[in-house]
Amino acid sequence: MPEAERRVAVLGAVARPGGVYAVGDDPTLLEILAASGGPAQDADLTRVRVYSGIPGSFVDLSLADREPVYLGDVTANPAIDAGSVVVVPSRSIRVYVAGGMLRGLGWSS
Repeated sequence: MPEAERRVAVLGAVARPGGVYAVGDDPTLLEILAASGGPAQDADLTRVRVYSGIPGSFVDLSLADREPVYLGDVTANPAIDAGSVVVVPSRSIRVYVAGGMLRGLGWSS
């Protein structure tokens, strides 16, 4: 696979959202989250969504119970295809307003 396609983007409630990370063969969800700096404090790991390169195609994953991963259950830490976009939602509601305005504005509950 060409180098440009051997990357995964991570968006949402992680330490470094918006990053695009080079991946090796068969990267796992936890490896990708670690590359993005890990989940943010308000990350909702029960609703992680992974979009593949196919329009409209996604998989919902949950990392709520990480004990199986620690015990070696690899199905609890699935491989993520290169070219995917991983979205980690937040448990809080955030609203950002951008564009033609006097100054930026952010709000968080």
